[in-house]
Amino acid sequence: MARRLETERDFPFVVLSPLCTAGEIWTDADGVFQLIDNIVAKYKIDRDRVYLTGHSMGGRGTWYFAFRDPDRFAAIAPMSGLSPVTAWSQRLQDLPIWVFHGAKDQLAPLAESMELIDALKHQHAPIKTSILPEADHAKILETYWNPDLFSWFLEHRRKH
Repeated sequence: MARRLETERDFPFVVLSPLCTAGEIWTDADGVFQLIDNIVAKYKIDRDRVYLTGHSMGGRGTWYFAFRDPDRFAAIAPMSGLSPVTAWSQRLQDLPIWVFHGAKDQLAPLAESMELIDALKHQHAPIKTSILPEADHAKILETYWNPDLFSWFLEHRRKH
């Protein structure tokens, strides 16, 4: 995403890219939520149009933060999330989700994401999936150049 922001100065989104502390996984939801709240307040961002996406550990964080507070986000797009937890599906079932995963991903096995995806589909959740047959763990990042992702985000507003 950072490369896109460097080349497209008129990109119509405010993007936050927090870094997780080395040796940790995304568990500090309160810290991330506080960061979002501060930026939303400071820059007068529409709270009903806050979207969440991330890749790899950030993909897992996307799942986890949405699980922790599904009403905070309008939609999420996890990409090649590491070790998502299938039990999170109950709290995510009303949130629009677009999952991206590479079929050739050896670092974040597709089968792990499919367990959560299948659970959400079983609950008739508003989920769509894009399993990219030739993408590995790194190649999935090209998805951030896909204008359809950002158009899809803009189709969604947070439900109250």
